[in-house]
Amino acid sequence: MSDASAPAKRLGPNNRREIRKKAGRYTTATKVRCAFFAGQGMTAGQIAETVGIDQAHKVRSLLRSLGINLLPESKTTELLVLSLQRSALHVIGEMADRAGVDPRTFVERVITMMVVEEPTVLRNLLEDRP
Repeated sequence: MSDASAPAKRLGPNNRREIRKKAGRYTTATKVRCAFFAGQGMTAGQIAETVGIDQAHKVRSLLRSLGINLLPESKTTELLVLSLQRSALHVIGEMADRAGVDPRTFVERVITMMVVEEPTVLRNLLEDRP
């Protein structure tokens, strides 16, 4: 027997739905968008503004919980995204293992060496191409 005159239950701090919302639960779509933008090299502040999260530290926390680290913010570096064939990535991975470094560091060192430290190597490669 329900009493029709009883007031509807109000949401308060003891209600589970409100607690979950305050805990910062995000939809899968929001998580994916944050991860995508992190991969594009955006800062936590830029991601927060784009996705609609009110503070950058919440974005960092969300990404950390997903196992994603933001790139360190630096005014002297820029993100470069490359599209390579799987076979080339496999070779790079093997060479990086032999050198004892991760593939990202290995490729950074190779490109820096070819372009900055010894640009004649790059010029020779470009001149030999048909």
